Amino acid sequence: MGVDFLTCMNEGCKRTFADCGAFFPCSCGESFCSEECGNRQIEEPETDEYDALYSCNLCRGETILNNDLLKFLLEKYNITYKEAVEMFKAK
Repeated sequence: MGVDFLTCMNEGCKRTFADCGAFFPCSCGESFCSEECGNRQIEEPETDEYDALYSCNLCRGETILNNDLLKFLLEKYNITYKEAVEMFKAK
């Protein structure tokens, strides 16, 4: 069995960590280097069939990733990535 290295999904952190150590894997599939970086909260299930789920600031919509923000803005202003880069360089 090997060790995988992950990158913290907190935009302000981006620390690399091993999946065999202490880290916070959210129920949504994202991983954070710590519970603090993911702003972990326990979501109690409505039925007794499943253990408590963990939620992070991303799946609760409290924060967004830079890539998601960029995609939104490109679509909103109907420009391509290349056009945005040219606009940035021209400033």
